[in-house]
Amino acid sequence: MGDVLDTFQRNLNNGNIRKSTLIKFLNEYDAAHLFINSNYDLIIQKISSGSYISVVETLYKDERLKRLLEDKFLDTIKTLKDTFYLNALLDVYLEGKDDSQKQNFLKPYFSSLVDFLKVSDLRILLEYTSLDKSFYNQVNDKIESNKREFFKGILSEKEVCGIKIYNDKQKELDTISDIAVLLMDELLEENNKNNQNLGYADIRYEKGGYSSVFIIGDKVLQIGDREEYFLPNHRRILQPLIRTDISTLVSEEIRIPSTIDVSQRVDKKSAISEEELYTVYKELRDDNILWIDIKKENVGRLLKPNKKHFSKNLADDKKVKGFMREIDSDCLGVGEIVVIDKDYIYDLNIRNKEEIDISWNCLAVLFEERYEKEKNINKETRVISSNKGK
Repeated sequence: MGDVLDTFQRNLNNGNIRKSTLIKFLNEYDAAHLFINSNYDLIIQKISSGSYISVVETLYKDERLKRLLEDKFLDTIKTLKDTFYLNALLDVYLEGKDDSQKQNFLKPYFSSLVDFLKVSDLRILLEYTSLDKSFYNQVNDKIESNKREFFKGILSEKEVCGIKIYNDKQKELDTISDIAVLLMDELLEENNKNNQNLGYADIRYEKGGYSSVFIIGDKVLQIGDREEYFLPNHRRILQPLIRTDISTLVSEEIRIPSTIDVSQRVDKKSAISEEELYTVYKELRDDNILWIDIKKENVGRLLKPNKKHFSKNLADDKKVKGFMREIDSDCLGVGEIVVIDKDYIYDLNIRNKEEIDISWNCLAVLFEERYEKEKNINKETRVISSNKGK
């Protein structure tokens, strides 16, 4: 019994508390919960790197320690070395609770949480603002008072291929953050014309592969780099309200997000089959457009017809939006599938297909092979029909 305590204390002194260490201690030392009660503040500071969430979860699931963990909720959060894990830590405490229970649990701590967190980290609390009006007001007030820092903090953490793209680029980061604030204020004003009364606490943030995505009401703001800025204007490509190249506003010597795109929100939850993806691909290819980044995450079903829905004439010039070729076709209606990620879309009227690598996307390879096969069959059928008519 003493050996178990000695081993745990040795791991504690070495800052090597892991889930396996903790489970062994809880299972084999009768007074483990008493020891943890007396030494909790030290223990959470000595958790091994990468084990914080699993250790806290193990402690919280032990009924003898549950009350302690709830009493020490704020201390546990403040000891967290990286707020990247804050969402997972909140899940540990809130898992299995309904909305009323979540509200009751968070209410004593929420003000302290808002005060403690950086304004950009408040995005983690956005999903809880609907639980209580006071939650909403506290988060909204802090973000409203620090709009630029809100965007700046989120954008500064953006990584592409594991590299933070804004390292040592404060001037560019400031410029893009200022643009984001101006656009978000416009989008809030637009939404609120319909008495939606939205504020900054209604923003939802999503990480894209190459973009930072901010959702407000029925509008989506994307800030990201683009492999190909210019593209054809096609009904199967989601119409942007605003799409502009801001590379001239930042350094040309570095690769940082240079495109801002505002569009209507689409339904991304409805099921979309591989055959429906091919229908989109085929329609684009019929108009000599090659779409490579084919996956369900990059398409959505229209919630409104695929045309501009904005009261102001915001950069509505087609060339400003990057559209270089107009393709006459009917506007797609609600429920139709459109491509929402406008990267890796090539106009084969101006690009050589043989110079474009599609091998990295299995569906692109599969669809192109199918498309060419069907085209050849149709060509042979027309030849046969033509010969019969002679």
